[in-house]
Amino acid sequence: MARARWLGRLQGKVPEHLHGTNTGVSRYGCLCPRCRDAAEAERERRQEATRHTAVNYKAPWTDSDIEIALDRNLTVIEAAQRLGRTHSAVRALRYKYRDS
Repeated sequence: MARARWLGRLQGKVPEHLHGTNTGVSRYGCLCPRCRDAAEAERERRQEATRHTAVNYKAPWTDSDIEIALDRNLTVIEAAQRLGRTHSAVRALRYKYRDS
């Protein structure tokens, strides 16, 4: 969060109508209990969308898996469902290869 703020990605004070939303955390870096609860609920919703198809848990990533996961034409959830991975696994891989 500090790095994002340092890079100028966070936008200052959270407008009152955005408190208690995932945007409060992701865009403004708010860590109040309402915003954190909303961000956690959003994370759970995304995980739940891919948890039932995640049959490749802890399996090594193949080159073709990595290629699909890094395809920006797919959402993270779409890539995760195609690969049999969780949302967080694909997101972590995209973060790992973010400069590529």
